[in-house]
Order: sequence, then C-alpha cells, then structure tokens
Amino acid sequence: MIAKPRIGLFGNCQAAEIQRLFSGHRPLLDRCELVSIKPVYLMSIEEREQFMSVVPTLDILFCQFTTTNYAPTTTDNIRAVATGQVLELPSMHFTGHLPDIMYLKPGTGDGAPTSYHSTIIASGFAKRLTERDVEAFYDDAGALSYSFLAENYWAGIAELKRREERCAFTISDYVAKQGPARRLFHTMNHPERGIIHHVANQILAHLNVSGIDTQEADRLATIQWPVTAAVANLFGVSKERLFSFGSSVSKIPLSKMISDYFSFYRSHPVAIEANAGKLNPAWLSF
Repeated sequence: MIAKPRIGLFGNCQAAEIQRLFSGHRPLLDRCELVSIKPVYLMSIEEREQFMSVVPTLDILFCQFTTTNYAPTTTDNIRAVATGQVLELPSMHFTGHLPDIMYLKPGTGDGAPTSYHSTIIASGFAKRLTERDVEAFYDDAGALSYSFLAENYWAGIAELKRREERCAFTISDYVAKQGPARRLFHTMNHPERGIIHHVANQILAHLNVSGIDTQEADRLATIQWPVTAAVANLFGVSKERLFSFGSSVSKIPLSKMISDYFSFYRSHPVAIEANAGKLNPAWLSF
C-alpha cells in the first residue's frame, strides 16, 4: 500500500481554521494524512522546538510567514530543515474598513477588554474627551476624510498584494473583487469565512482534491470591531455600533465598549504613555 502524503498547516489562527476545515473534509482525508499542528502563538518554546523535528517528516507544509518572534520556527529555519515542499500562505491583514484598529506595544495593554485597541478611543482619552464625545465622533459621517478612507482602503489592497509576493496562494484578488461595499474582516487579522474558504480551496486545488462549500458558522467572528459612520457612509457597508467579543459572541453597545476602554486606560496609564506615538495621527481630528 502506498502511504498517504503527510501534510500540515502552520501559522496563526487563520491557518488553524483552515486545518479545522480540512479535518472534516473526507475527500482530503482519503488522499492525505493531515498532521495536527498547534497555532504558533499558542506554542511554548519547547513545543516550537519539537515542531522543528516534525517538519522533515512532512511531504507538504503550508505555512504562514513567521519571524524571530517565534524562534526557532522562523520560515527560513523551516525551509532549511524541510525535506518536502514548503508552500507559503498569505498573512491575512487588512484595515480597509477599520482604520482605527491597532495593537499596543507588547506588555502595555495587558488586561484590556481585548488585545485590540482603537486609535479613536485611545486618542480621545489622551485628549481628555468625554466618552460621549468619542461616541459622537464614531457616529459622525463627516468625522473622517473620505480621501483618507479611500486611500487607506486601496493601500490595504496593495499591502495584501505585497505580502503575497512570496506566497503560493492569494486573497487580494478575492478582496478586490468583492469591492469596498462588503466588509470582509471582523478585525484586521480575523477574516470572514469567505476568505478562509477561498484560501482553503486553492490549497485543495493544488492537491487535486474537491473543494469545500459550506455555510457553517464563522469561527473567527468572536471579535467584531465596530465600523464608523464615515466608513459606512463612504463604502456603503453597515454602520456597526455593536461590539462583539468572546467565545459566545456577546454583543455590547458601542457606548459600553468605549466606557470599558476608558476604564482600562484610567487604571493603566502606561497604555497611553508608552503608545503616545500611535495616538493622534494626522487623519484624526476631533
């Protein structure tokens, strides 16, 4: 009996979601052995070291680009020890509809409502605006320059293309085809299921396996960032005033989200002090 080729997916939550889809896709499992791999950000250093010994046993590894932040499992190190194919997946990151979403510097946002932060909320807090002032800014269709928002959207498409230059698979074509009237990312790095399926089906086509066509729940929608009225008005997407979060996808009003982040900044002044360079960008004018 000819052994099935061993394949694996390595990367962040995006790769993990494709792996989950594949784990239930019988046409793939009939032809390949799918090796279960933990998302890199959940691996301990010992687990990353152990994974490096797994790499040479794989016939094909589909991986997202990893840096020295996750040593020794950098993409270069993986390629150096691989005996099979290493095919890169795109790192899916897009802020076309969410220009305000950001990360704080490592260690300065611990204890916040989520790992994501809003430039609008944090800047408003730093400028001593009230919570109602910030909410009114979100609800003002003219609060953000339409030229900035359009530039931000298309710059995001260009960045997707740049990230794909070293990849065997793409998403920029899918995002551009859908157009700005459709929001495709729940946060800047949590794409909706259509994008995940788009990449998954490219991989399956590469393996000569039939594709996935499913309408199951959107597993990466555990956090859904609100869309400002300016973005909604320009692009024709829904103005989302509910902030969704958590494994049960609870929804809270925008006012409560702002209040929760203000409370965090009051009790963690370092979050504002250490990230002052990220606040009050030129496009933001209260």
